[in-house]
Amino acid sequence: MDPVTETVWKVNFKCYFRMVLVKMENIRQKMHRTFCLRFLCIFWLCQNFCGVLSERKAEKLKCKCDNCPTTNYTCETDGYCFTMTYIGSDGAVKRGYSCLDLDKFFPPGNNLQCKEPPSIKKAQACCNEDDFCNTRVRPLLLSSEELGEFGLIQDDVVEQGNVWHLLTARH
Repeated sequence: MDPVTETVWKVNFKCYFRMVLVKMENIRQKMHRTFCLRFLCIFWLCQNFCGVLSERKAEKLKCKCDNCPTTNYTCETDGYCFTMTYIGSDGAVKRGYSCLDLDKFFPPGNNLQCKEPPSIKKAQACCNEDDFCNTRVRPLLLSSEELGEFGLIQDDVVEQGNVWHLLTARH
């Protein structure tokens, strides 16, 4: 091989080799960015839905609890404080207070009990802002007039010991 051809070949090889190295570096950077993005997404999901790194994980939330006389009517939870307004057996409006632990939530991380709409006989609310926040929460019962405004009728159905509150549309 003559010296000129050999020099051209070496220059071309060096350029090609540099180009390959640059492409490999670009691929490595893209893979690194993809890995970091995936890691951050998984971290965010765990933080928000798995309770990992929860600020309240170490310290429990204290709530008023009307069924806890042995602990000075206080309960502790990793979830939410709970308040319910209801019509008692004597017909009077009453309030109940308690704790809802995260392991009791269904579906996990999204307690349907906290999101149940109010009715004529029962309304509930959850909070986790600070200790004893459920003493300030006042869920309101719907009046029969409010229920009627929506064209709804409420019926209570008892089936195998369960009470179902049904809202049906009027025609």
